[in-house]
Amino acid sequence: RGIGAEIGDSNEQNDLGSPRSEGLKRKVHREAKIQSKTERNRRKGLIEIRRIVSALELGRSYRDRAAYLFRDTHDEGAAQGRSIHGLAAAAVYGAVRERGSGLSLDEIAAVATAEQSVIKTAYGVLNREYGLAADVATPLDHVGRLASDTNVADACRRRAVQYAKLLDERHSFSGRDPRGLAAACVYRAAQDTDADVTQGGLADAADVTSNTIRNARDLLAEYTD
Repeated sequence: RGIGAEIGDSNEQNDLGSPRSEGLKRKVHREAKIQSKTERNRRKGLIEIRRIVSALELGRSYRDRAAYLFRDTHDEGAAQGRSIHGLAAAAVYGAVRERGSGLSLDEIAAVATAEQSVIKTAYGVLNREYGLAADVATPLDHVGRLASDTNVADACRRRAVQYAKLLDERHSFSGRDPRGLAAACVYRAAQDTDADVTQGGLADAADVTSNTIRNARDLLAEYTD
């Protein structure tokens, strides 16, 4: 008799060596299936995190933080019934918001498997569990997308993120359209780096008026001039 036969026999017996009842055998089988499914889902989520982080060209610290948020929430059962891909993308979004990279939910959803609405719902679960940054739009959330839509260079994007962080730190976006403020950050950064960007082009990309950008630019100037 081989090892496989012995293992098979062990599944048919309880700890005292007596034959297991049919009900107990079914219970053991169910528990094994649940554990196997949990492992598969965890692996699926971690693979999705790695893929999203790679697509967005984020560093390892983002991947590690997102993996922790996903793994802990998943294993605790706090996101039971939620989309695994949605939770994975939400974990990346949580890591991004904690570190202020300037990437928006739009940009993450663009490369994620899950729909944006699913990611947003899963992020709400993470927010309740960990007290992450509340899902309130700030200029920083929109800068990355605007920089991409207007095809500015990385130097301009980095400069715009610095301006957006400055507004964020001063809490200067309260009561104002964060898209307009983000557009003003990109416009000011474009001027600093000699990028070919117009207020009209930014207004179209941000879906705001040129006047909104001008007013936001004046506010930004109060902190930078």
